[in-house]
Amino acid sequence: MDIDKIRADTPGMDNVIHFGSAGASLMPSCVVDAMVEHIKLEATIGGYEAAAQQGEALNAVYSKVSALLNSDSSEIALTDNATTAWQKAFYSIRFKEGDIILTTQAEYSSNYIAFLQIAKNTGAQVRTCYYAIYATHVQMMSDANDP
Repeated sequence: MDIDKIRADTPGMDNVIHFGSAGASLMPSCVVDAMVEHIKLEATIGGYEAAAQQGEALNAVYSKVSALLNSDSSEIALTDNATTAWQKAFYSIRFKEGDIILTTQAEYSSNYIAFLQIAKNTGAQVRTCYYAIYATHVQMMSDANDP
């Protein structure tokens, strides 16, 4: 991976030190260009028509991602953002009374709201793992793996 090339192809790198990459990282030029071209296409022929015209290219993403992950394209799900992806996966789990949803004290608020909703509707329990406990278990696992 050529870090200098990646930085050179990301226009925002010249202006900011950006720490917001969890949900909105700086886009490289190729992404900006593709988005602008698609918006222009939608403005010219309409959104549904643009999607249909670009259908083959959009569908190719599934095979490219599956090749990257060494999986079948039927195992790939693409969403508009990480929160939507997480929620789709989480809400697909069939929780029942007595199940435990284990989280940390620094859980993302949208995730925690989902935990509470599932707990209320199913009888599952939400339990918080505090950092002091977590750090101890990590140390114990680390010690157990030392030769």
